[in-house]
Amino acid sequence: MKNLGTDHPTAKAVEDPCISIRKGVCMKIRQLMIAMLGVFAMTACTQTDRAQESAESGEVPPAISSAQIAIHGNLKLCDPFASGGAATLDGYYYTVLRPDGNLNIHYLDYASHSDIILCSSPNCTHDNESCSSFIHSNSLVPSLAVVGDRLLIVGGGIGVSDPEEGDLPYIEVIKLDGNDRKRVYQANASSEFGALVCDDQNFYTVERITKIQDDIPILTQHIAQIDLNTGEKTVLSDMGTNIVYLCDATGNTIYYYSIEPQDDSQTYSKTISKYYAYDIENNNTALIDSISSDSKRKITITDGNLYQIDSEAHQVLVKHIGGATDGSIIKEFSIDEEFENYAIRCVIDGKIVVDEQQKSEDGTTQSITHIIDCDTGETKAWPLYYDSAVTSHPAQVEILAMQDDAFLVRCGVETLDVKYGDGGTYTMSNSQYATIKKSDFWYGIENYNYFA
Repeated sequence: MKNLGTDHPTAKAVEDPCISIRKGVCMKIRQLMIAMLGVFAMTACTQTDRAQESAESGEVPPAISSAQIAIHGNLKLCDPFASGGAATLDGYYYTVLRPDGNLNIHYLDYASHSDIILCSSPNCTHDNESCSSFIHSNSLVPSLAVVGDRLLIVGGGIGVSDPEEGDLPYIEVIKLDGNDRKRVYQANASSEFGALVCDDQNFYTVERITKIQDDIPILTQHIAQIDLNTGEKTVLSDMGTNIVYLCDATGNTIYYYSIEPQDDSQTYSKTISKYYAYDIENNNTALIDSISSDSKRKITITDGNLYQIDSEAHQVLVKHIGGATDGSIIKEFSIDEEFENYAIRCVIDGKIVVDEQQKSEDGTTQSITHIIDCDTGETKAWPLYYDSAVTSHPAQVEILAMQDDAFLVRCGVETLDVKYGDGGTYTMSNSQYATIKKSDFWYGIENYNYFA
C-alpha cells in the first residue's frame, strides 16, 4: 500500500455536524462521487502501511465483552456524535472509501494508538467479499454501530418510491474482531432509516416510507424495533407525516421532535417543533415542549435532560425530564450573548454547542459556533480549527468519540490523487485522526496524539 506519511492521514469525505444520523447518500455515479467527496456525508480513507502490516500479521482488535461497552442505561444513541462510526471503550470503528467505490472497515485502537484494518487473513487484498473488512457499496454508504459485543453495518436506505438494487435498508451483524458476519435484516419495500438507537439486543429507528398516491409522494413514519438475533421487525409507534428526528434515548425512553407547519397552510414557511418522550415499555407518548421557528427560545435533549437557551432573556436552563424528578431544575444561569438566528447543535461534556447564522456588512451570511459552559456560564468560540483542502475556509476539529479524559477527533485533511482503471485521476480527501485531552481541546491547545 502507498505510504501516506508519518502523520497518517486517513480518508474522509466531509465533516459532519452533531446531528442525529449521518444521511445515506446515493453513490450511483461513482466517478462524480469521488470527484466531489466534499459533498457527501461519509467517512473515507486510504489504507495505510500500518493497516497493511496489521492484516499480514493477523492483528485485529480484540473481542470486547458487553460489560466493557459504555451503555447509557438500557437504551442509547448508537452514534451520539453523528460521526458515522462506532465507538467502544477501547477503540473506534469507521469505514474507508476504496478507489473502486467500495469500503473497508478500520479500527482505531486506543491502547496501541494504531489504525488497524478489520481483517485477520494474511496477505489479504481487502478488495472483495472474502475479506471481513470489505463492504460492497453499490449505492449506499452504511453507518456502523456497536451493540454489546457485536458490530452492526447499517444500510440506511433511500426514501424513493422506486428503489434500485442496494437502495433498501439492511442490517449486518459481525463480531467485534471481524468474524461471523451475517445479514439479519433486509427491507423488502422502499424505506429509509432515521437516527439509530439500540439496547443490548434490539435496534430502533424512525423508518420513513415513501409511497406514490395520485402521482404525489406521501411520507409515513413510525418507530421500528428490529431484533438483532432474529431479524424480526416490530412497528412500535406511528409518527404521522411531519418531519421527525430522534434526538436522545435513555432508560426505556426515546426522545424525538416533530417539525410541523405553524398554521393550516402546510407550507412550512413557519414551523413549530414539538418534543416528545416515547416510553417503549408502556407504549406511551408524552409531549415535553414545543417551540415556534421564530422563537428566541431553543431546546435540545441529551442524557434525559432538557437544555434550554432563551437568547432574549439571556438565560440557560437545564432540567431533568422523566421519572420521579421530572421537571426538576438542575442548573439555571445567565449568559451575556443574545444570539440571532441560532440553533443548538448538541451537548458535549457539559457544554452546549450553538450554531449561529450572522450577516456581515456585505450582506453575506456566515456560521459562527459558540460553546456555552454549563459549569461556569462562560461563552466561547469553537476552540480548534484546521486548514481544509476541500473547503475554502478552516474546518472545525470534529469530535468523533469520548473517553474518560480525552476526545477522539478528526483534526486534519489533505488530498490524494487516485488513478482508476479507465485512466482517469480523481481527488480523494484524506483525514488525520488523533486523541486529545479534553482540557487541551476546550482551551484550544493543539496537543494531538495521532494514530499511526
